[in-house]
Amino acid sequence: AIRDAYLEAGVPDYKLRVVGMCHLDHWLTLTRQPQWRKIARMELGVKADEKIVPFALPLLSRYEGDAGKAIQAVVDWARGKQVALVVSLHPFDRQEKTMRQMSEAFPTVRLWDGESPPLLAVSDLVLCQHSTVAIEALAFNTPVAEIDLDGVGILESKSNEGVAYKITKVEQLD
Repeated sequence: AIRDAYLEAGVPDYKLRVVGMCHLDHWLTLTRQPQWRKIARMELGVKADEKIVPFALPLLSRYEGDAGKAIQAVVDWARGKQVALVVSLHPFDRQEKTMRQMSEAFPTVRLWDGESPPLLAVSDLVLCQHSTVAIEALAFNTPVAEIDLDGVGILESKSNEGVAYKITKVEQLD
């Protein structure tokens, strides 16, 4: 019934995937292998001394505040630091045109268009808003910070539940 509602709303069938904890089983098993994290980081092209920090956005139409301003603030924060910043759009926003626009607007940012679990499993911190990504990151024991630079509040806030950090002003990114 839920799948049908997405299809009726115009979401292409190839974009629909199983989410929730059951799809993490494979990745949680891999992370228990001693060398997996090191190999996965090398495959991502991340230097040994860099921290991996993805900014996983919800649907851009559902972003609370100005997504472009928030991405720019995170880009500015990461500049000059040992941080491999990765921006991950919601799978429904990953059309070729949107990905190209993001690449042009933020040329120094790595864009992620794959499944989130392998990225979350090797990340040192996950930046997000309301998203399943926050719950998945916590399953991998990866710290989560919710970004609300415009102070409008976050739907289903994990920081309000005490399991994520809250970033409300650019000054707090340092």
